[in-house]
Order: sequence, then C-alpha cells, then structure tokens
Amino acid sequence: MNIEAIEAGMFPFGKHKNTKIAEAPEGYLCFFADKLATDLDADAVSVALYAACAGAAFELGYIAKRDAARAERRALDEQSEFIGIVGERREFTGTVVSQFEKTSDYAPTFWINKVRVGTDLVCYVGNKLGDRDQVITFKATIKKHDEYKGIKSTQVNRPKLVEKE
Repeated sequence: MNIEAIEAGMFPFGKHKNTKIAEAPEGYLCFFADKLATDLDADAVSVALYAACAGAAFELGYIAKRDAARAERRALDEQSEFIGIVGERREFTGTVVSQFEKTSDYAPTFWINKVRVGTDLVCYVGNKLGDRDQVITFKATIKKHDEYKGIKSTQVNRPKLVEKE
C-alpha cells in the first residue's frame, strides 16, 4: 500500500498524507531528502520515500537553493573575528541568526543562540535571547574566544537584554 502511494507520487503517511510529493513544502522535501544519506537503518518504504523526495527536491531546485544559501552563510561566517577581551562586560547589538532548543534526559532544557554583530558571531548557551532574524541589544560578559571548523566566535555568559526590535 505505502510503496504504491509513493510510486504514484503521493505521501503515504504523515502530515502530508495523500499530498503529491512534488507539491509538499520545500523544507519537508529537503528534510526527507537528507534522510536518504543519514538514515542507514531505514526500511524499504522509507528509503523509497526519501529517494522520491530527494528527486523532487532536486528537480524543483530546492537542493541547489539550500546549498547556495549554506555557502553564502558559510562565507559570511568565515569573516567573523573575536570581539573584546575575555572577562570584559560589554553591550552587543545584532541579529539572531540561529537559535535552537536542546533537551536531554540528564540536563535541563537550554538554548543555543548565535547573534551576528556586524560580521562577527556571538554565541550564548542558556536561555533563549530572541527569535531568528530579530535584532536585539544585550549586555554580556565575554567568556571565551572559540573557533569551530574555521569559524571564529565570541562566547558570552550572563546576558541581560536591553532591547528587542
């Protein structure tokens, strides 16, 4: 039943059940397309769905669009430099470029926030500072300067929001 639906170009289950695969939202298609390479224990139906989504995402240009956006973001991230001196408390104004919630069975829920201040990245792990693309002003203490995969960032702690736009 499920394989037949996929062969007919339809989602066999889930949020978009009975929707044409090619008409599903971009993010949904890319999500399943990515699973083709990462879900190594998937059953045959899942692999067929992942492959169909990957094909549709590729044909619709979603994969190329996403790859171009990632390359653009990477190029901008590579311009990041360290800000200030460790131990210094200062004010930052920037745009929240990413924030996501992390949960664990062993620790309380926390947020990982990245704020772009000019071309530099400021990171904070703790409470949510703002929503993606929101401009915020906050005071924080510089905890350390860090580099991950060639991207420099300034890690802060004890932020206090001054203003949100």
